Formats: sequence, structure tokens, C-alpha cells
Amino acid sequence: MRRPRVIPILCLDSTGELISTISFGTNTYIGDPLNAISVYNSYSVDELGLIDIYASREDRSFNLQLLKSISDECKTPLFAGGGVSSLSDIEGILTNGAEKVILSSAVVINPNFLGEAVKEFGTSSLIVCLDSIESNTGEYKVLNTSKCHVTEYELNSFILQLQDYGLGECIIQSVQNDGLMSGYDRKLLKTALSGTKIPIIALGGCSSFSEISELNQLYNISAFASGSIFSFYNDQR
Repeated sequence: MRRPRVIPILCLDSTGELISTISFGTNTYIGDPLNAISVYNSYSVDELGLIDIYASREDRSFNLQLLKSISDECKTPLFAGGGVSSLSDIEGILTNGAEKVILSSAVVINPNFLGEAVKEFGTSSLIVCLDSIESNTGEYKVLNTSKCHVTEYELNSFILQLQDYGLGECIIQSVQNDGLMSGYDRKLLKTALSGTKIPIIALGGCSSFSEISELNQLYNISAFASGSIFSFYNDQR
């Protein structure tokens, strides 16, 4: 059996501090990102994800000075994103220590932006994160997090559309399960995987490392990402 890839996700607020959110709403202060990096260095995790979760909503770019400070300390492959809306934003993140850039709202607003980015930087340098919410009809819709708006895009068909633009890897995040540590949304994962050809990273709701081991046997998931499980594993909040 293949060993699952495990990716801690570090979420940054507007001031550059680490936080954890619940269903994209209530947030809890975690601490200083540089302190967290030193801890993850000792665990030799597969990758680290760094996301400024308010950058798009506040119409600003990623803090490159902070990224450089973090990447200088990080001994693990790092991908980063938040507020990425132009090719120059991507270049800035790549030249300040990240190996991959996370695209989200810009691709939801304009899927062709992914094609432009792939042409400029290559598929292997980019990850698209799709935040998904289950509608009243049971369909999974894609959320535009910059406007906190549920789009008309059905998740699986949108993934297939993005494949035509050169999508190489995709994070699928459950908005409803975010931060609850109640388990990944298995129906969501099945939906995302249906007919897709690219690696899928699961995010949102991880309950335990034993769950990761179980899902690794059940689904063809490329990696399992989580924020809260690493911050609160021994916390009885």
C-alpha cells in the first residue's frame, strides 16, 4: 500500500499571524508562522501549504516579505497562495521561495487565467484550490471566496473544464467541513474524482491520521491536507 502524502496547511490572517477557521467563519489565533515552521521542519512532512485567506477578499497581494522569511526557514517544499490575480503575482511568489503557487478566485472568475499562467510558468508550478459547498439540491458548487459568493459552477464539470486549460493538480476544500475535524466529506471526494485525470488533494474536516490511512486505501487521492488536525490534535476544544 502506498504511503499517503500528508500536507499541513498554514492559514494566515491580514496581519500575517496563523489562524484556524470553522466553515470559513469563526477563527482562532494559532501563533507565529515562523515558530510553526520550526516545528514542521522537525517532522519532515511531505509539503507545506501557506495560504493568506483574506488577501482576495481585501483585494491585496500576498505578503512577499513574510513569504521570504518563512521560506528561508522552511526545509520542506512549500506552496503558497492568496490574492493571486496576475502573472506578476505568481512570479513574485515563485521568486520568494515557494515551489508552487495556489490559484483560486482568479481562476473561478476567469478560467482562462489558468491557461495563461500554465503557458508562462508550466503546469508543475501551479495548484488550483477549489472551495466547494453542497447546495440544497445535493450538488457541489464552487465558491468564489473573494466575494463569498456561490457560483453556478458544478464542481466536477468545472474541474473537467480546467483540465482543458492545463490544470495539473487541484485542492478540493469542503467549506462546510472546514475546521470541524469531523471527517473529510467522502461524497465530495467521490464527486471531485469522477472522470478526472489530475492529482486531487483533499482538504477540510480531517478527523484523525487513522482516517487518512483509511481513505488512502479507498480513494485515489494524491494527498491529504489539513490545518486544524495539526494545531488541535491534542486539544479538547
